[in-house]
Amino acid sequence: MKQSSYLIDTHAHLDDGQFSDVDETIDAAVQQSVTRIINIGYGPERWESTISLAKRRPEIAVVLGIHPLDADQFSPVLFSELVAKVDQVNPVGIGEAGIDLFRDGPSLELQRVAFMAQIELALARNLPLVIHQRSAEAEVLELLRSADPLLKVVLHSFDGSMESVELVIERGWFIGIGGLMTRSASSGLRELIRKVPRSSIVLETDSPYLVPAGVKNRRNNPGNIPIIARALADVRRASYEEIVRTTTENAIRAFPGLVTAPAMQ
Repeated sequence: MKQSSYLIDTHAHLDDGQFSDVDETIDAAVQQSVTRIINIGYGPERWESTISLAKRRPEIAVVLGIHPLDADQFSPVLFSELVAKVDQVNPVGIGEAGIDLFRDGPSLELQRVAFMAQIELALARNLPLVIHQRSAEAEVLELLRSADPLLKVVLHSFDGSMESVELVIERGWFIGIGGLMTRSASSGLRELIRKVPRSSIVLETDSPYLVPAGVKNRRNNPGNIPIIARALADVRRASYEEIVRTTTENAIRAFPGLVTAPAMQ
């Protein structure tokens, strides 16, 4: 299969309780040419469910980490468990990690500690770091700027400013584009996305969240990636085929492990 003939969902949560029909959901996505899906095991309770799903379904690749809203669970023992899982499973990335000041949760200091530990883990294992950021762009950029320039980053569900875009361009990073871009209130985001190099964009759904505008089913799923790709083609004034080809190639560059990550035995 040529790279240009399929799509990749770089961020999903198919082990969420909303997916009692997870196999049917994956089958439906494959029918829409979404043949690889990265499932994010964002905390201890999701590591095993993500790994188990990948063992059953060859379409699933794994990212493991500690979500900023779980940073109050962070400890040397928990971090050692994460490192052991990473070395055992060989995920395609670390995360989602970062800082979330939008909701009540762990203190900024606790989130910073967990974030910095995962930055170092991503560097040590030469894996991309998937970033979660809400209402904390300045705090996240401060830590990312000070990190080793060799760090590879994917800014999940991008909703930042030109300041973030400039750092993405400077470091050769990637931004994840999903349903948020399609909303009527996101005109500013769409304008910003027009300024992002085509080579820096990957597609994601964040399933079951962030349903694209116009989709009646309020549970997002990886089969909606073509909807996001068409919306991005409109924003970029590009052809759908070009968006498919480019974002698939970008996803493989962002997550090189996708090429060598078959279903776990």
